Amino acid sequence: MIQYQQVKETLRNEDDFHKMECLTLALKAYSLTDILDLIIEVSVESPSFILTESVLSCLKTEFALLGAETAVHCFKKWIRLAEANLLNSRNLCALIDFAVRSVSVMGNAKWRSAIRTELPHLHNALRNLRKYGFAGLLSRSLLYVIIYEASYCDSANYEELTSCWSMLLLSKGASQSPLLNLSSFLVDSAVGNDYSAHLMILFSKEDDFLEIDVSPEDSVICERTQFFSLLLSHLAAIIPHLSSLQTLILMRALVQFHSKNGTVSIFVEGFTRTRNQKYILV
Repeated sequence: MIQYQQVKETLRNEDDFHKMECLTLALKAYSLTDILDLIIEVSVESPSFILTESVLSCLKTEFALLGAETAVHCFKKWIRLAEANLLNSRNLCALIDFAVRSVSVMGNAKWRSAIRTELPHLHNALRNLRKYGFAGLLSRSLLYVIIYEASYCDSANYEELTSCWSMLLLSKGASQSPLLNLSSFLVDSAVGNDYSAHLMILFSKEDDFLEIDVSPEDSVICERTQFFSLLLSHLAAIIPHLSSLQTLILMRALVQFHSKNGTVSIFVEGFTRTRNQKYILV
C-alpha cells in the first residue's frame, strides 16, 4: 500500500503526470477527505506546490460522490483556512472552485446555500488584497451556483440571488473589473435585471480585454485567461444581447487571445459547441 509520506513527497517534487498517478493509487488506500487534508498539508508546508487542474481532475469522480454533509463540512473548513492565510490561499481557492464545479448542486439546497453564504466575504477579502486571480476562482464558483438556481430552480428567489452577487461588487476595483462586469451581466440577464450598465463598462474601452493582467506561470489564477474562458463558455448567452459591433469586438478579442496563446483549437471547439446550446454553465 502506498504510504502517506510517499504521497506527500510526490506532490512536492514530481511533475503532474506522476502526481496524478500517485493520487490515483492513494485513493485506493485512503478516503478522499484524507487525500484532501494531505493536499492542504503540502500546500502549507511547501508554498511552491501548485495544485493544477490536471491534478485535481483525477479526483473528480470521488468529488461527485461526496454527500452534502461532507461537502459542506470540507468547504467551510477550507474557507476558514483560506481566511486565516489569504496571501497563500491559492491552492485552497482552486480546491474550493473545483469542489463547487464537481459536487452536484442539483437537489442539494444545503450545499448551494453554503456556497452563497460563505464565498462573498472570502472573495472580497482577496480582492481587497489585490489577489484578483484567487478571487476570480471564487466569483466563477458563485456565478455557477447563481445561474443554476436562476435557470433551473422553480423556487429561486431572484432578489436573494441578486443581493448575494451584489456583495461581490463591494470589493476593491470591482466596478472596473472586466471579469466581474461580464459575470454581473450574466447574473442580471439570468434573473431578468437591467444589465446595460455592465455592458457599457465592458465596451467603454475595447482594447481593455487584451490588457487584463496576465500570469504566464499559472493559468489557473490568470485574470485574462479567466475572462476569456468565461466569455467562451457563455457565448450562446451573451451574443443575443449584443449589437453587431459589440459582437465583432468580443469575437476579435477572443480570436486574438487564443491565437496568441496557441489555443485556437479550444476556441473553435467552444464556438462550435455554442451553436446547439441555449445556455452553457461555467
